[in-house]
Amino acid sequence: MSTAVNAIWSQAQRDEIAKELACVLKNPKFATSQRCTSLLRHPVEHALDGNLDHIKERTLGIEVFQRNPNYDVNADPIVRRIASETRKRLAQHYRESSQHTIRIRLEAGSYLPHVDFETPGMFGSDGQSNQTSQLPLAHEHLLDSGIVHQQQIPQSISRGFRHKWFLLGGVALLISALCFWAAHSDFFRPTSYLVWKPLLLSKGDLTICVSDHLPVLFTDALASAKANAAKGSNSAVDGADTIILAASRPRLKFMDAVTAFKVSKQLYAFGRDVTLIPSSSLQSENLSNGPIIIVGAVNYPLSMMFQSKLRYSFRLDQPNEGRWIQDAQAPGKHDWKVVGAPENAKVDYGMVTRFWDSDTGGWVMMICGIGPFGTEAAANLVASSVSSKLLPVSIRSAGNFQIVLKTTVIDGIAGAPRILAVQTW
Repeated sequence: MSTAVNAIWSQAQRDEIAKELACVLKNPKFATSQRCTSLLRHPVEHALDGNLDHIKERTLGIEVFQRNPNYDVNADPIVRRIASETRKRLAQHYRESSQHTIRIRLEAGSYLPHVDFETPGMFGSDGQSNQTSQLPLAHEHLLDSGIVHQQQIPQSISRGFRHKWFLLGGVALLISALCFWAAHSDFFRPTSYLVWKPLLLSKGDLTICVSDHLPVLFTDALASAKANAAKGSNSAVDGADTIILAASRPRLKFMDAVTAFKVSKQLYAFGRDVTLIPSSSLQSENLSNGPIIIVGAVNYPLSMMFQSKLRYSFRLDQPNEGRWIQDAQAPGKHDWKVVGAPENAKVDYGMVTRFWDSDTGGWVMMICGIGPFGTEAAANLVASSVSSKLLPVSIRSAGNFQIVLKTTVIDGIAGAPRILAVQTW
């Protein structure tokens, strides 16, 4: 072990260290503290003699502070406490004066003294420090012997290890920051989730309102048929046919209920419970207690009230049994139109609308169609894992949006939605 120390410090360096130790101990900061003086003197003198096995916490406690050889270092941490005070006094000593050719240090976590040589006289003939040139040999010897902890190696080597740990720590912090950003950012969120996000994060009950009213066109036709039958008119047969046809049209309400089920299933998948209610039982408190989703109900008053504020809205031509989606910026165009009974249509149109309503103070989403197939296609666009891939990217960052779509009806089933127009604001 002595060889290892001799390899680190030459005789000239040991002489300088002894002089520096005497100088430090004359400082009033040490002259007034016998314990700090003893704790500094003991490890430095033993290091000069190469007796590193005497520079351990238990040995210091026994030899410097006269503790029992079997004393508990955790119950009586006197060595650690006085060492901490000694380090503070050493730092104060060197801060008060810069006229030092060498500096003695006790690094945290180690009692082995470290020495910084700053005078040109301490260098060898090759211009390198004698201490630095022989540190690798000493380092290997000390670690192989198992006597010295890695924290006790000289500063020039331990500094390299610290730099590596600082670099690894910085990389770890960067990775943690990126993970935190990814977890709280919408960058990696699918568009199908962002469609529902404002409603999912809203407080209060999330309500799905399903129309339980027949469209006005069909209730009027049913009433007219009944009147003709009561009068015994020649059109009684035609009236009876109308009654039969109208009687089959409650299927429209059932299809809206199935659509509402698809929507609620999607919301459950995102971890949000919903309340399903018919439109006839909708109360004002439902609008103020949380976000609301309206399914179907093209001519339902609440739905029409909301649409009156928007660019795209449903319109009704009762005499000709015609319905269309109107663009407020081109009111004369009726391109998106269905004539006759919606359940018999070969093509249907629908809309998905999400907006913040200032009157109710909450989010409103409407999933509606001119007929039941338009409503079904609109729901598929936002609730089907396949159709939701068609959602436009522009709605990812939008607060409010309207999407107009078209679907082809095949054997009484709505086909894939095809987006016709998108409005965001």
